[in-house]
Amino acid sequence: MMNIWQQDIVVKDSRIPGNTTTIMVWVHGNELAWPIALREIMSYIEVVSGKVNFIFANLKALEQNKRFVEMNMNRCFFNWQNGLSYEQQRVAQILPYLDESDLLLDCHNTTNTHSSVPMFLWENSEYAQYFDTSIMVTWFDGIQPGSSDGYMYQQWKVGICL
Repeated sequence: MMNIWQQDIVVKDSRIPGNTTTIMVWVHGNELAWPIALREIMSYIEVVSGKVNFIFANLKALEQNKRFVEMNMNRCFFNWQNGLSYEQQRVAQILPYLDESDLLLDCHNTTNTHSSVPMFLWENSEYAQYFDTSIMVTWFDGIQPGSSDGYMYQQWKVGICL
């Protein structure tokens, strides 16, 4: 099996009918907390029904130790993009996984070292009870379109961005 840091998409399929969930990390290459956590727990996650897609989104930005290579990937989640930038090309590879998913959990972290920023839960107020977060921002995609969770909502699916 390939080193987990080299794998950009890992699929765990129970082969039992059920929902498909996608957990995505590394939309920004300089956000290391969630990818490290996911790498540590992935082998312990047992999928009892349905399927889980684990997506390490922007490995090229990670390799360059940058937030993004050409543009903010979390403003590229559109069906109609032109695919000219690396991030747009990568999103085009990710979209089929989101299209088959019933739920997306897109995990981010802050790189701010000067203050403690609470987690944000965007869009899904009915799911807020499951997350230890002090601030919830909704309809952010209306101001900054192209997010992964906004893409899910456009398809009437659940998209959670932490």
